[in-house]
Amino acid sequence: ESWIPGFSLQRRQGGTFRIWFGGQCDGPAHVEGIVTRFEPPNVLECGSMRWELTPHAQGCTLLFTDIVHFEGPRSDTDIVHSVLGGWHHYLDMLEDLLAGRVVDDTRPEPDYGTVSDEHR
Repeated sequence: ESWIPGFSLQRRQGGTFRIWFGGQCDGPAHVEGIVTRFEPPNVLECGSMRWELTPHAQGCTLLFTDIVHFEGPRSDTDIVHSVLGGWHHYLDMLEDLLAGRVVDDTRPEPDYGTVSDEHR
């Protein structure tokens, strides 16, 4: 969990999870809920988020999915951009950890406010 600072997980199906985005674990969590699937080392499902590893000859592939719920005064687009940028940030930190590089939580998150032709 060192690649997601501020992530608390009871490592069992039916356990609880909490995420404080930004690594600050003070105050109420930004996201919390129940671990709905815990099948190490291949599947972890926490609320709307799912991490699944599929082994292959070169190692494995990580498939991450999250279902975004829209609530509050922010626009749907603003929420999606924020969520996408945040998860890219954490997955980039995981890539650094797996490659033996220093995990840098201060790296700026990608800006999805504008979409370039390469991302369409």
